[in-house]
Amino acid sequence: MAFAPNFDRAMKRILEKKAPEYIWKTGWSAGGERWKVDLTGHPNRERRPLVLIEVELKRDDPAGNVIKIWRWARLTKSPQGVLFIQAFSKHYWQTKVRQRVRAVFVGERMMEDRKLNIDYKWERMKFRPKMVRGQRTKEGAGRMMHAAQLLANRIARMVP
Repeated sequence: MAFAPNFDRAMKRILEKKAPEYIWKTGWSAGGERWKVDLTGHPNRERRPLVLIEVELKRDDPAGNVIKIWRWARLTKSPQGVLFIQAFSKHYWQTKVRQRVRAVFVGERMMEDRKLNIDYKWERMKFRPKMVRGQRTKEGAGRMMHAAQLLANRIARMVP
């Protein structure tokens, strides 16, 4: 099995228990769009925001995830609030610092857009995926599951 979907499913299991006021889905895509969001929380009641979670494990362009959400929000003109959480693995704190800084910068500018009701938050994960070029990484020694659980617990405390 591929690495990222395992991480997303592990987070989903925890969030279903810790934040049951949301319906959690992995690999959600907005209508008519080809991109996917790692994990979404759809509120059971109207007064809660839509929760979008992007987990950056080792992608080259995390700012692209922020831009796709910003573009989607501008085009849909959704009155519903959105809580967008972007989590960065240790990879973005040790080797890809510039990519993380750019993504956070774009996320902060997105929040300043007055036409949108988006709250952007970023999280630091205590997890570094293996970096083997040309090879799909699989979980090992339970570190990935533990990191997914820790992140899901922190996100559960963030959602209203």
